[in-house]
Amino acid sequence: IGVCMKTLYDSDLFMERNQATKVLESGMHYMRCYAKLASKAHALHRPLWVYKPKIHYFHHILLQIKDELYRGAKPYNVLAFSCAMAEDFIGRASL
Repeated sequence: IGVCMKTLYDSDLFMERNQATKVLESGMHYMRCYAKLASKAHALHRPLWVYKPKIHYFHHILLQIKDELYRGAKPYNVLAFSCAMAEDFIGRASL
């Protein structure tokens, strides 16, 4: 996830093909690892690595990037819609 996020933060509004591919590949690697951990935890009857809505949404973001790459478009950087810059560590607007 670190490579995925670093690439997003280093990219412009519309990502270059190599940047979008890096985001897609590293993001999907994260999703596969998360799924493997969730399966192992489930087999052990441990409530760890549960699928939360944010993981589902992250998958949709990756699929959007994949679709845009397939169509030959320049994928947009999803951080353009992020509110992380407007919040501090305790979840309130920073001034």
